[in-house]
Amino acid sequence: MTSTFPPLQDTPEVCDLLSASLTSRLAPKSESEPGVAKDGYGAKRKDCRWDQKGYHMKNGYNQSRSISLKVNVWPDNDSARDDAESMWRSMRDQSGQTKGDPYFTEHGEIREVGDLGDGAYAIYNEHTERRTAMAWILVVRGNTTIDIHFHGTDNKGREILSDKNSRPVPEKELLQGAEEIARETLKNLTG
Repeated sequence: MTSTFPPLQDTPEVCDLLSASLTSRLAPKSESEPGVAKDGYGAKRKDCRWDQKGYHMKNGYNQSRSISLKVNVWPDNDSARDDAESMWRSMRDQSGQTKGDPYFTEHGEIREVGDLGDGAYAIYNEHTERRTAMAWILVVRGNTTIDIHFHGTDNKGREILSDKNSRPVPEKELLQGAEEIARETLKNLTG
């Protein structure tokens, strides 16, 4: 695969790729927690999570949001593209599907996200029993894949864990947030 983006030589510090203003807006009261740097399947991998610490109350609901960002630097563009194609295939397989027990998941339709790297797709899914939701976006940019999961649920009262009274965050809100995360990540990646 050809790409106009210069290859990355090493995996950046992933927690530094998103600004505090973005993470505090999309995942209020969250703190970053770097993952363990690891190599696997030929790629250098690092990740970071922003998990909520405390309550973010609005209209009687604790608005729980979290971000997971993974950056994988591959030896070459073709390896990165192969990884992305594998993930996109998984998205296509889930697209529009409803899975019952034990998964209890409804998947939205896969959609291409334009103007992100060399290609990007996103999908929304909702866990119908736990009443939680997630937007997943996978971007390929040169020899790098960026994997984003943006989770959200509104829990009634001061509940930390979701239950039957929880409300999954709507598809549009989570997908827009995941796209913002992707755009800022790409802006801050350097070759």
